[in-house]
Amino acid sequence: MDQFDVAKTQQENIELGIVRGWLAENAVIPDWVEILFESEAVKVYWRQKDSLFLRDEIVYRRTPDGKEQMILPKAQRSHF
Repeated sequence: MDQFDVAKTQQENIELGIVRGWLAENAVIPDWVEILFESEAVKVYWRQKDSLFLRDEIVYRRTPDGKEQMILPKAQRSHF
């Protein structure tokens, strides 16, 4: 899976599509109340919002030790 495939997979995933919207340039991350009716996955990403970022159209998470993890939809994780 190359970068284009990862970006496309993230865009097609409902939860990551929402997160990508938060990370877009000049976007506003919603308040907790605004995501109460979203899926559990979206709520988990919201709690991690300060460590998420978008690079080359791909969502990543920065770990406490500074490593960068590419975020994949749950269905795609078995491919890696």
